[in-house]
Amino acid sequence: MANKKNSNYENVVKPIVVLVVICLITSALLAVTNYFTAPIIKEKEQQAAYAAYFEVLPGADSFTTVEGFATTGVEEAVKADNGTGYAFKAVGKGFGGDVPVIVGVDMDGVITGVSFMQNSETSNYGARLWDGSADGPAYAAELTGKSGSVALGQDGVNGLSGATVSSTAVVNAVNSALNCFAEVALGQEATVEEAAPATLEEAVTALLGEGAVEASAEGAVAAYTSADGALTLVAVEAEGFAPMTVAVSFDAEGVVAGLWVDVSGQTQGIGTPAGEAAYTDQFVGLSDAAAVDGVDTIAGATLSSDGVKTGVAACMEIFQTMKGGN
Repeated sequence: MANKKNSNYENVVKPIVVLVVICLITSALLAVTNYFTAPIIKEKEQQAAYAAYFEVLPGADSFTTVEGFATTGVEEAVKADNGTGYAFKAVGKGFGGDVPVIVGVDMDGVITGVSFMQNSETSNYGARLWDGSADGPAYAAELTGKSGSVALGQDGVNGLSGATVSSTAVVNAVNSALNCFAEVALGQEATVEEAAPATLEEAVTALLGEGAVEASAEGAVAAYTSADGALTLVAVEAEGFAPMTVAVSFDAEGVVAGLWVDVSGQTQGIGTPAGEAAYTDQFVGLSDAAAVDGVDTIAGATLSSDGVKTGVAACMEIFQTMKGGN
């Protein structure tokens, strides 16, 4: 019996203990390494950005950091001390995460230069912005000289061939920089994008207001009515590229008043636009499944788009049942 116990310890318990100890030591070493290297990496990124400010605003002699701006999508703003303009470090959401872009703007609001910093986009696609290929500078040249706002596919702004998501991220970052210029140089109101609700609970508050009351609805993962009873929200699980929650608020007549989609499981930059206002706002005002089916599918994101449509149609059916329509 003693030999059997020793055998169990040697064959089962001991290997587990050794693995746990190795994991703990490895995690501790990684934490220590990050503690010492993170400030160094951040300093190098700041140095690279500062060098890029001179690149995109050639007439500048030195820069002073601009404080207190509120425009979203901009991480840093600096003003040339000799009055030639401003430079901004802005980011847009790409396929692999944030795409950092440095934008120079003269005092007339015209883009004087664009530079792309290192990003985590796919090699041979979005990574071409910064990997030394000719595509990055060519895209930067398309944006230089523009003012007001830019749009992909318009006014000579074509982006990177085969990398629409990364190209769109750049356009969004450049527009954030232009918006920030309007705020800090022209005194215009800041362009602030409110963060979308991250959870169903936050979505209920955003769509129905405070004090929403839980309701009963067969087939729904959740249902609520607004405090004044004017709106009803129905939420269902739908199948996109991955499972997604679709929550729809209806007025008393069954017309879609608002929509929230949990796209956390969808592919970043491809399926995630199915949760953005540019897409979800198309459902507002609809009241029947036929109209829902007519909403355009997002290019390259058929599964995610179909998941939203299926979810909205299911919410409509449940709402009608709740109101005694079926």
